[in-house]
Amino acid sequence: MIIIIVLTVKNILYRSNLFQLLHGLSLKFNSIDSEELSKLCPLLRTLTNLTILDLSGNMINLSVAASDACVNFTDTLGSLGHLVRLDLSNNIVRGNLRRVLSAVVQPLQYLSLEGCGLSPVDIAYLSVSHHSASVCELLLSNNNLRQSLSSLMALLRNLKTSLKLIQLENCSFSDENCSMLSESMKRLTSVVYLDLQDNLFSRNNVYQLGVSLACLETLQYLRVSYPTYSYHDDPEVQNQSQKEFVVMLGELIYREKQRLHQNEKTLSVIFCHLPHVHVQI
Repeated sequence: MIIIIVLTVKNILYRSNLFQLLHGLSLKFNSIDSEELSKLCPLLRTLTNLTILDLSGNMINLSVAASDACVNFTDTLGSLGHLVRLDLSNNIVRGNLRRVLSAVVQPLQYLSLEGCGLSPVDIAYLSVSHHSASVCELLLSNNNLRQSLSSLMALLRNLKTSLKLIQLENCSFSDENCSMLSESMKRLTSVVYLDLQDNLFSRNNVYQLGVSLACLETLQYLRVSYPTYSYHDDPEVQNQSQKEFVVMLGELIYREKQRLHQNEKTLSVIFCHLPHVHVQI
């Protein structure tokens, strides 16, 4: 049995008697800052059975290795010997991921670092870390990863048999990155869900991506955005353009599945609107 309790910071200070029972703890969206995290760390260290820790959506800054928050938190992570799922999304970790994740004892199975301001140094570390072959769910959305592409490719090579879910939404990828992404991702032999929305790919490159990924027998869901060309000041023209794009991509994927004799394998493509497209009137 796994026990997961969602608490506010106020409640957690008064319910330390529950800690020995906890396997999962969510403290997301509690406006915890770095100073408050330091105060919580002694209590968190008592969670000896913890396997899941969610600190997403707070105001924690772990980017300075010598700061009290970083020192206390890494010491705490080192004491949580069963931790395998960690969510630090929307906190600041930039340039210091090595210090934080090297403290985690077990290779992580779930890692969410969305909106953490990750740098090329962080992705380079992640690609060679002791977590690089174990992660099944990897969430890196809302980080600028364009300059980290080589390290990301190395990470994906290490995760090619274990990765089941990857989210790379709004990572500043463009057409020049599409070929490398396609080559790496079509080797992910266990992936079920792949999110590439809010990256600026042209129509032909999305077509190429879809055809490349059609070879993945396990892939069930692919999220992409409509290409920029499909947006128009006239709603009817835009709607028609996007319908044509959807139909063509579907046909290309279907033909590739037939060619590979994977007719029974269904790939659902989820289409999303780009959030910041300016239409010329």
